[in-house]
Amino acid sequence: MPARRAHHHVLKPALDALYDTFNAPEAALDPIQIVRRYADVADREIVAFVAAGLAFGRVASVMASIEAVCAVLGPSPSAFVRAFDPARDGTRLKPFVHRWVRGRDVVHLLATLRDMMRDHGSIERCFAAGYDASDEDLAPAIEAFSARAGKSYFFAKPSSGSACKRMNLFLRWMVRSDAVDPGGWTRIPASKLLVPLDTHTIREVPAAHTPRVAGLEDGRGHHRGAAQAGPVGSRALRLLAVPPRNDGQLRLRHEAGQRPLSPEAALPTKGKPKSRELTPN
Repeated sequence: MPARRAHHHVLKPALDALYDTFNAPEAALDPIQIVRRYADVADREIVAFVAAGLAFGRVASVMASIEAVCAVLGPSPSAFVRAFDPARDGTRLKPFVHRWVRGRDVVHLLATLRDMMRDHGSIERCFAAGYDASDEDLAPAIEAFSARAGKSYFFAKPSSGSACKRMNLFLRWMVRSDAVDPGGWTRIPASKLLVPLDTHTIREVPAAHTPRVAGLEDGRGHHRGAAQAGPVGSRALRLLAVPPRNDGQLRLRHEAGQRPLSPEAALPTKGKPKSRELTPN
């Protein structure tokens, strides 16, 4: 049995039960709750990109910042962005501040998304233009997508050593579809999604279930991942033991202070975890 399937098989019953536990729209106070409001996929992909890009810091602050941008975008974010004129429409965003992100950064982001929609018809089509079905995962497509955008905080590149955490979050929201992730994109398969390893994932999946790969450990011996995500040398790593759908549930377990996951671990009961800190990168 291939290594990835073997390790996934070890944890699959616990991961499936964990998924069922947290697969509910109100499982946590989270930016995805704002994204789910938008029934039109064209609107949703705009709000999802903005929300993922601002998803770091205290959750209450994150939610307030996303709401502030959505207030400017209006009832049809897609229509607003298609017609976006920085000189005319950027004034309302000038006072915006979210940690180190300023209003001018959001103005530049909206202008970039406008250009992508003008050239490709939608953000999905723009991303799909760099997707090759023969690639093992989405790292090369992320690289191509971010290259189209030029240098920008919101468009991280795997080749720069970034885990592209916010980009992968955006993709998960738009590609997967269940009670938590609204989905809407149809051109990208969920099987190619990536889970960047974070503290919560490392803690919840013991090293015994994430095999060593040379050069992929951090200074404390934590395993950054089980395999490189594509040929571009990304730190956004595919977990052999954990499919993308379990990333959020592992985070919630970690934030609730529960013990690391194992095939024998007791699983949590349903409930809303406390407010938390979302990390950048």
